[in-house]
Amino acid sequence: MNYNITAGSIVVTADARYLVISALEQTEYKYITIGEGEWSLCESTFSTPLDLLLHLQKNSDIIRVISDEDVLPLIPWGDEEGKDQINPDQGPFLIRVKDKEHFIYLSECSGEEGYTDDIDQAKLFIHYSELPPLQRDEEVCFAPDHLPQRIVSIQGYSYIYNIETNATSIVFDKILSKISQTDTTYSDDDILPELIAHGFTAAKVEKHCPNPDQVIPFKW
Repeated sequence: MNYNITAGSIVVTADARYLVISALEQTEYKYITIGEGEWSLCESTFSTPLDLLLHLQKNSDIIRVISDEDVLPLIPWGDEEGKDQINPDQGPFLIRVKDKEHFIYLSECSGEEGYTDDIDQAKLFIHYSELPPLQRDEEVCFAPDHLPQRIVSIQGYSYIYNIETNATSIVFDKILSKISQTDTTYSDDDILPELIAHGFTAAKVEKHCPNPDQVIPFKW
């Protein structure tokens, strides 16, 4: 059977799993035995990934080889306790890092990426494909699970329209801009389905809200 094996592939045998690694020039290859909470580097060096595979095959039957392109999507992304699993088809997503006892979030201020402790300023990725390569200690989270509910109030002369949502102020402003540019007959009711379509909660609030979290002038 032909296997697509390169550096980064995982070889699964009847007895163990092995991660294939290489030197930067990819002229020498080794493997790491992946155990339960313990990894060990082999002493042998191989000139090609195929030689490495044949060596492993002498000791145990090869069940499958997971190519390097498939390894990353198979890694479960979750919160710090590993309870949640990320569904790539269900966004939006955010990237966070634990800083001592608190989390900080990847943000985008003035076009430059950095971190913020204000989740309202976190950079949100609507589609999984938009996520950049993760840096050390970064993790991907399903954003709505971590964004707080807040009240956004559209206000004008003798007019108030309140919305409860977990969309950040940045996202809310972007969605308003999108609606106003694409629909000349828009109404405030058009905001709710648009927020929901992007993966956020959204509901009209009928009661009086004296201290909304965000105020937007009427005729946005």
